[in-house]
Amino acid sequence: MPCHYVSQCVIVCRFFLVALRVLYLCIVFRSEKGPRREATPTTGAKNKHTTAVSQEDARDFATLPPQAPQRVRTPQVAAPLPDLGSDSSIFLLTNLINQIMGKAFQGVYGNWSGKTGNVVGHISQGRTIYSIYQKNVKNPRTASQLDLRLKFSLLGKLSARINPWLKQTFKSLDGYKTGNPRSAFVGYNFRQQPSVFDDVAYPNTGLEFENLQMSCGNTVALPTGIAAEANDHTVGVTWTDNSGEMGAEADDQAMMLVYNETKRRAIAKDAGDQRSTRRIECSYSNSWEGDTLHAWLVMKDATGENFSESYYLGDFEG
Repeated sequence: MPCHYVSQCVIVCRFFLVALRVLYLCIVFRSEKGPRREATPTTGAKNKHTTAVSQEDARDFATLPPQAPQRVRTPQVAAPLPDLGSDSSIFLLTNLINQIMGKAFQGVYGNWSGKTGNVVGHISQGRTIYSIYQKNVKNPRTASQLDLRLKFSLLGKLSARINPWLKQTFKSLDGYKTGNPRSAFVGYNFRQQPSVFDDVAYPNTGLEFENLQMSCGNTVALPTGIAAEANDHTVGVTWTDNSGEMGAEADDQAMMLVYNETKRRAIAKDAGDQRSTRRIECSYSNSWEGDTLHAWLVMKDATGENFSESYYLGDFEG
């Protein structure tokens, strides 16, 4: 049986069970009328319907044997119903909506992505988003539209190459955790345009690597006097120790990212060198010889939770 038939059957069964529950609530609400009132005993003198009794009849009654006392029945109090307010139909309708939306819209398959029938699902930040498949989509493919798509594609492909790095430097943005560091990187740098893209028209638009930000942090200070050089398949960076300044501590860790524009590969060193050591080195493969390399420096605190902004070290020939 196809998957979409199974999902439709499950939804119908859930709706039927909810309808039975609502019907049961209606029956209970109609049948229960609250606690009964206990009868108050009355005497003959106070009851206007009491008939006068003669003295002879009273003597006859006195000679009768005593009767056993009658058992007084304790009134049964109905179980209290929920406070339905002035209109019970509102409560029942709300209960029905909560049952359907709270369960059916969570997805029959839990967190699910893909296409079933005309329903398309994808997962965004841990939530499953459903949409209807559109067979005919307007796609005019204008020059501005194609240029915008190319720019997003350039940043998206770069983020895929340096994703392990971005999981550290873009795990939070403006104090809030990002669900997808790659998307945060693309959005953060795209807002810096046109500086992050060159002036070449579509379809030859490229990236201006010196204007890209590889870290969105600003709580840790960068060192001063930064200088970089590349030789013997190693990129080395030196700086002046500025520990004691605002946002600069001696145990801050230095991080370096090296990106090979020619081969579209990246390597990084993210631990082991403190601010007080004044130097960090990152070695690359011999196969990178002659390629165009770009490098960035970032500082992070001892906890690994706070970062500086990135510093572009320059482009080098491998």
